[in-house]
Amino acid sequence: MLRVLQDPEQFLREPARHIKNSRVVTIARVPPVVPWQGRLILRRINYGKSLHRVRDFFRPSRAQRALKNSLLLEQAGVNTPRALAACDVRVLFWPRKAYLITEEVRGASTLAALHFHKHGIQRAAAMKVADLIARLHKNALSHGDLKWTNILLDRNSEAWLIDLDGVEQFAQISEPKAQLDIARLGRCFLPYPATLRWSGSRFLKQYCKALGKAGEWRAWAEGMIRVLADF
Repeated sequence: MLRVLQDPEQFLREPARHIKNSRVVTIARVPPVVPWQGRLILRRINYGKSLHRVRDFFRPSRAQRALKNSLLLEQAGVNTPRALAACDVRVLFWPRKAYLITEEVRGASTLAALHFHKHGIQRAAAMKVADLIARLHKNALSHGDLKWTNILLDRNSEAWLIDLDGVEQFAQISEPKAQLDIARLGRCFLPYPATLRWSGSRFLKQYCKALGKAGEWRAWAEGMIRVLADF
């Protein structure tokens, strides 16, 4: 990773490589560093919000936290693109920028993109997302920002989690904390009640089944409605 880490900006200059470019973050594809390696994803934390700088002054950067959390998810068997390296740029400990390099999930689309595709979110995809989040919670992990743009589906409908700097680990995850994770995802679908009713019920049934609580999905649905009402 040294060639990328020594001058990451050279890989961010071409807009054609950008996946996303905002005041908060810039994400771009990087050509393989070595011939046998696939394409990489380079993420630059831009610190467009002053509050983020202040917080990261007292703690590891978002890039460093995402690198650590990627290892937690990997150990738990939760699909996430492997994080390979991270580095920070600080002046007198004041955060200026931070960089994270991960592998790319080839041919993947976000759950949001699939929703707006003409075929919508297929049953297999919804089931895989439910299994993924259930595995996350069974390992006492919470994502913290479980939006539909932070879930990828590859060509085989396998689900992957990205944007991991907000992941938390607990001795045991509580039901309200798990429900809050799922509520963040459900909130993305609030403008689309038909999808929420159809795919949402399938999702919750599979999620509870994967947790070993298949008979409790209706109680979970009622809990989710209460949590969503509080947003």
